[in-house]
Amino acid sequence: MLAANLTRLVAAGAVVVFALWFRVEYQATTMEYVQMGSDAGQYSHIASNLLEHGIYSMAKPDVANPSPDSYRSPGYPVMVAFAMWLAGDQPWQHRLFYMQAVLGALSVALTIAIARRWLPFAYAITAGLLVAVWPHMVTLSSNILTETLFGFTLLLSIYLLCKAQSSRQRIWYALAGFSFAAAALTNPAILPFPVLIGAYLLFLKRKYALLFIACTLLFPLAWGARGLMLDADRSASGRLLENVLVGMDPDFSYLDTSEAVKARLRFHEEFARFQQDPLGGTKMILDRFADKPGFYAKWYFLQKPAQLWQWSIIQGVGDIYVYPVMFPAFKIQPFFRLIASICYSLNVWLFAAAICSALVLATRVVRGSLQDKDATQVLVALVFVYATALYMILAPDPRYAAPFRPFEILMAVSFVALAHQYWNAKKAERELQDAKSVTVLKG
Repeated sequence: MLAANLTRLVAAGAVVVFALWFRVEYQATTMEYVQMGSDAGQYSHIASNLLEHGIYSMAKPDVANPSPDSYRSPGYPVMVAFAMWLAGDQPWQHRLFYMQAVLGALSVALTIAIARRWLPFAYAITAGLLVAVWPHMVTLSSNILTETLFGFTLLLSIYLLCKAQSSRQRIWYALAGFSFAAAALTNPAILPFPVLIGAYLLFLKRKYALLFIACTLLFPLAWGARGLMLDADRSASGRLLENVLVGMDPDFSYLDTSEAVKARLRFHEEFARFQQDPLGGTKMILDRFADKPGFYAKWYFLQKPAQLWQWSIIQGVGDIYVYPVMFPAFKIQPFFRLIASICYSLNVWLFAAAICSALVLATRVVRGSLQDKDATQVLVALVFVYATALYMILAPDPRYAAPFRPFEILMAVSFVALAHQYWNAKKAERELQDAKSVTVLKG
């Protein structure tokens, strides 16, 4: 038993080390344009202002007295500031990318640890390997974007919550709450998820449910209170409205096509209308839905989920890249090209298998056939469903799906494991019937 556990630990460790090597090798062999515009520029400006002025602001660092804002959540800019501080006078971007490579490898370890709570070891390792090499997660680790940090904190939160549920100890509930708080301070769109989970635990009268909710909400509420004291156009609420409006329009992108240009003009007109007259803006949106109900039903319930989990990134240069890349490893190096080809072929099947797994689990919930050991799988399924539902409201893009990919992969691998188990059960049943038939004939 000890030898088997040691072998599994070594195998899991090897996958984690491979994930780290894979990301570092990608960063070393791929020349990317380090973008300082748009999202990346805002994160770097905030980090610089934190270090130089002690003020949280997106203003350019050369401004003497930058005005504070809360448009961007603080989790990722603090990490960028830490990378700047570590680098000193040296270029800080690659220091940040190496930190993100480590977080990506740790995400693989967490994926395997979560999977082992209900899946056989071989399937847990398979899930870890897929997370280790999935191209979107690898390329995003060398961008100044939130996805790598958010993905890590979300996986850590789920792992800690599973530990809390199995141990029923106060410390694990507190740690899980603080981890969800860190995830929410990186991407606030996740905050309703732990709150709903905490409310459910409270409904079940679980001990420490209130502690979990309090630890989850403490820092995000404090950050929100700060935002209320700032101008609306500098707050996170303005950003949320932007995402909802962008998510309404299938043609919205930052490309130079005529449809995209028109969509951006519509967005700016609608956003200005909302700021001036929220009720009038709401009526304008409802009128659009009423005018084309079939069009918007198809867009929200079919096209948006498919777009979120598709392969090619929309709000970027396309394929697996947000920003332009020179000499991309996934297109030049044979090993990386092979990985990209395999993952591309699997992408649609993973989504289909994850959906099937969620439906099977929902059927078991309705039938009341779930057991305590299924709690982790249910939690993973809820994250996958929550992400899909969330971006049915907001703007869908495979870039935003990247932090949730491990949960999609876990659901897909779980469905394969279930199908394999069903196949083995049917095979054993046939063999038993054949054995009985032989016994009857001999008798």
